[in-house]
Amino acid sequence: IYHWVNRLSPDHLSTEPYKFTVDGIERVIASQLERYFMIATKVTMELKDYDACIQYSDQALAILETLHYGNELWFLRRAGICYARLGYYDKGVEQYEQIPEVMHKWYTLHELGALYLKLGNIEKAHEIMIDALLCHGDVHYKINLIEDLGDVYMEEKATELAQLNYQLAYQLRKSQDYSIPQSLADHLSMKDMVVMSKSELEEFIACVRHQWIEAEYSDREKLNGVIDVLFPHGASGFVKVDEGPSYHFLTRDAKIPSVLLKKGLNVSFFLEDRRHPKTGKMTPNAVMLEECKGY
Repeated sequence: IYHWVNRLSPDHLSTEPYKFTVDGIERVIASQLERYFMIATKVTMELKDYDACIQYSDQALAILETLHYGNELWFLRRAGICYARLGYYDKGVEQYEQIPEVMHKWYTLHELGALYLKLGNIEKAHEIMIDALLCHGDVHYKINLIEDLGDVYMEEKATELAQLNYQLAYQLRKSQDYSIPQSLADHLSMKDMVVMSKSELEEFIACVRHQWIEAEYSDREKLNGVIDVLFPHGASGFVKVDEGPSYHFLTRDAKIPSVLLKKGLNVSFFLEDRRHPKTGKMTPNAVMLEECKGY
């Protein structure tokens, strides 16, 4: 593939997206040039030709006026990864910071947080890694992120919180039969580690998740409201502020056991902007719900 990428001249490729209609709906496919740059950046990065990958990414972002399928994220991300692998962490940060907020995924936030950690900006690394952990995505895929947050806590001298995250990373690895890297083992007393059952692990995940949320909202205003909608599946609902709007919440983000959640329950909560998994739009969600008997 790399051979043909080098032989092709971008000047001869069309910049016009291909449009067609299916069942009355207009569809758009990326132009030849956009697809060329996507292939070129992917191949050069895989071949560790980082300078070439950065060059192709820069060209794509400079030449193409409209990008499709979220390709802006991929060009910026690949350039950021390449700068990081070349040791230019500040340049990597610049690339990631250009990714539009609605396009960020938990893994791009993780990569950005890791760069700030490399640069010694512990406060920024902490903030972004917490955002990444609370982003949409299965916690079982976030093991390396959890370990990195443990490293951040170690830098902050918060040993107990670091241990909490290292232990969760260990339990998640064992639950999926992954090996334990020496870097993680060095932080744990391995002879005292007992593998949790599935139910115990789910409880532990919920416990650590609440700690992440508390770290995120400790300095924010607490609101009061009442649960006015609880969906039949029990995974989410809405809480309404008195004479105000209603806010969506996920059961997993409540400090109240799911079996005790019910319509009409008075609660206190914090607001957090969350990215909708389908639309990508940021909307305020209620989190850290607690029963509020005096409300």
